[in-house]
Amino acid sequence: MCIRDSINAEYGRKTAKLMATFGDDQLYYGSIPVHLTPVPGKTVPYQHADWEPLTGEEAVSLVVSRADPVGPESDIVVPAIPALDYALKAGAEAEGALEDWPEYMRTPLLKVPEPVEGEPLAFASGVRSNTFKLGDKWYRLKGSGNNDEGFIIKEETFKRDGGDQYTRTIRGSAWMHTAIRENAMTARLAAAMEPLGILGGNISMGAYEYGPPNQPFGPEDSVPACIVEGTRGDRRLGTHVFAGLEILMDRLLDTEAVGVEELAKKFPEVRRHENPREGECPVVSTAAFMSDHMLGVEYAACGVMEPGTNGLSWNVPRDKSTILDGTTLELPLRWVDPQDFPKQWTNQGSRDMSPEWKQLWSTTVEEYNALAGLPEGEGGTGSALVYLYNRIGNDCGRIIRAMHDDRVSWGTYQDTLCFDGQWHCNAHANNVMILDEQSAPPDMFLGYLDLDMAFDDQSFVSVYGKNAPKGTVGIPAAEHDVLLRREHVNFMEVLAGGDTTSGVPQVAKEQVGKQPVACELTKAVLYDALVLGYLNAYERDETMALAPVDEKQHRLARLLIKMAIMVMADFVA
Repeated sequence: MCIRDSINAEYGRKTAKLMATFGDDQLYYGSIPVHLTPVPGKTVPYQHADWEPLTGEEAVSLVVSRADPVGPESDIVVPAIPALDYALKAGAEAEGALEDWPEYMRTPLLKVPEPVEGEPLAFASGVRSNTFKLGDKWYRLKGSGNNDEGFIIKEETFKRDGGDQYTRTIRGSAWMHTAIRENAMTARLAAAMEPLGILGGNISMGAYEYGPPNQPFGPEDSVPACIVEGTRGDRRLGTHVFAGLEILMDRLLDTEAVGVEELAKKFPEVRRHENPREGECPVVSTAAFMSDHMLGVEYAACGVMEPGTNGLSWNVPRDKSTILDGTTLELPLRWVDPQDFPKQWTNQGSRDMSPEWKQLWSTTVEEYNALAGLPEGEGGTGSALVYLYNRIGNDCGRIIRAMHDDRVSWGTYQDTLCFDGQWHCNAHANNVMILDEQSAPPDMFLGYLDLDMAFDDQSFVSVYGKNAPKGTVGIPAAEHDVLLRREHVNFMEVLAGGDTTSGVPQVAKEQVGKQPVACELTKAVLYDALVLGYLNAYERDETMALAPVDEKQHRLARLLIKMAIMVMADFVA
C-alpha cells in the first residue's frame, strides 16, 4: 500500500499518542504529523535586495532549454517556468544572513518515517511539503520529500512529435530556480501589498539544495531543492473551507424553513429557470453562470467571438443586474448540536470524527450557537453565512487586484501540454489560505501563496514559442493586460464553484448531491455574494455589494471557517 493511501490511518494513530485534544495549532497548521531530520546539503538564505533577474543570453538559453527533457538521455523533466532566473548580485554573500535563522533550520531538513529526538511539532502540507513550529513561530518547507519517502522518481511515457517520449521526474522536491523565484515574488509582493493591509501566507527566508544521497539524478541534473519560508497558516480555501462548508450546509441551514419559491424570485430574471423540473434548483447556479462568462471572455480574447462578449448562453454583464445581492438577507439557521459530531473526510472517504477533534468541535459550536442567538433545539435567522462568502470574495479580489496593479501574474501561461486556447492558471482556490487568528488583519481572513510560477511583463520568457519566438524576454503591455484579465476571470470562475479540482472531493460529492434543493438554492445566494464582493475589490466598483466589517458577523464567520476546517482537516490536497 502506498503512503498516500494509508497516511490518514497511520498518522491518526501516531497523533492519538501525541496529544489528547487538538487546538489552534492543528486547526490552522495541520493535523497529520511528520518527522524531520537534518541531511547533507547547502542552505541559501534569501534577502531580497541581494538578488536580481539574470538577463544575459546564456541565462535566457538555460530557461528556454527546460522546455525539453534534460540529462544524458534527454529524459529528465524539470519545471520550465516562463520567466527569468534569479542570481545573487555581484559582491553579495547569501551565507551572511544565515545567522538570523533558528539554529535548527540552518542545515537542510527532510521528512522521514520515524520520530527524531528533539524534533519540533510538524505537520504534512499536501504531499511534498510540511509546516513546523519553533517557539511561537511557524515555518514551511515546500519540497521536503514525497510524503516520508524522500525524493522518488516518476516514470511516464507519452506521445510527442509523433512518437513515444519516455520521461523521468523527481517527485517531492522543488528546484533552486523555482525556490528562489518563490522567495523573490513573495518578498516583492509583500513590499507592495502589506502597506495595503494584505498579507501573504508565507514570508521569504531562502532555500535548501540537497546533497548526496538525496540526488536521484546526481549533482548535475534536476538537483532537489526546498523552499524555506515563515508561514501564517496552511488550511486552503478550496479543499478545507469551501468543501467543509458545502458538506455542512444542511447541518447549518434550516432547509425546511427556506421558502424556495420566494427566494428564487429574488434572483434577476435572467438567472431563473422558466419551468424547473421537480427537484431541480429553480435558478442557474453561480458556477454555471460564471463558467459561461469565462468561456465568453476566453473566446473573445482568442478572436473567436466579438470583443466584449460576456458569455455564450448568457451574453450579459456579470454585475448587480445579473447577480443577486444577498448581503442583507437573513437565512433560516438550525441550532447545531455540539455533541452531534459530523463525519470527517479524507482521501479514502468519510470516517467518524477523531476523538482529538471533538472538544474543539463542541466548544466552537457552542460559541457559534450562543453568538448567533440560536436557542437549544430551536432555529433562528442570521446573515453570517452570506457575510462570510461576501468577505471571502472581497479578500480574493483585493489580493489579485493588488498583484495585477504590480503587473504580476500568479502564473498563467501556455506550455506544450496546452491545446490551442488552453492555459495553465495558478490563480485558484487552493492558492489562498486561512490566516491564523493572530496574523489576520481585522478585515480579512485570507492570505495568498504559491508564487513559484509568478512573473511580470518584464521578466516573462517565451519558453514554448506560443505567442512570441522562443527566448523572447518580456511581453508587450497590452498583451500582458489581456493575460491578467484572463487570469482574473479564471480566478473568479474557480471561486464561484466552477472548478471541481479544489473544492468538494469526489468522495464527498454523493453526500452533497443528496442535499435538498433549498441547500442548492442557498449556495447560489452565497456564491453570488462572493462574486459581488470579489468584483467590488477587483473592479474597484462600490456598486457591487460589500457587507461592512462587523465584529459579531466576523466572529461568526471565523467560527464557521473553523467548523469547515475540522470536517476536512485530514484531506491531503
